[in-house]
Amino acid sequence: MDIIPLITANLEDTRKRTIDAVKDCTHGQLCWRPNPEANPIGFLLWHVFRVEDMWFNSFLMARPEVWLAHRWFEKLHMPEKDTGFSYTLEQMASFPIPPLADLLAYQKEVREHTLAYLKGLKPEQLDSVPRPDRPEMTVVAVLMRVLSHEAHHQGAVSYLRGIEPKLSRR
Repeated sequence: MDIIPLITANLEDTRKRTIDAVKDCTHGQLCWRPNPEANPIGFLLWHVFRVEDMWFNSFLMARPEVWLAHRWFEKLHMPEKDTGFSYTLEQMASFPIPPLADLLAYQKEVREHTLAYLKGLKPEQLDSVPRPDRPEMTVVAVLMRVLSHEAHHQGAVSYLRGIEPKLSRR
């Protein structure tokens, strides 16, 4: 059995759920946090897209991330070398949430690269190690990490949509 179509379908299904959860979000909804220690939806979206970009383009394909190659950091007015890992409360409070259309345009470009990679991936490559300095990170380990990462954050996005105050739904 070729597992690659299953992985691709799972990535696409999870992304559809993520996009469906936010497609009608206002900028206020993207920025809303239930408390100062929570991540807003806009941050979660950006982080998920950045992490996919990093793992697929930089790690698996050994090429510049879409973020860098197409200067998305400039378009979104963000630091060049940032993925959103280990943010402090201060960083989260000052995070510049981009417009939803810009976030979705970035994710679309990243996802095109991801799907192109998966289309060319052969089952015998799943156990290969793309970087000798990270022998534990086989291709399949990276794919599993990306799958679980977005599913985790997609759940958080859906939860935030469910608890956001009615006031922000204008």
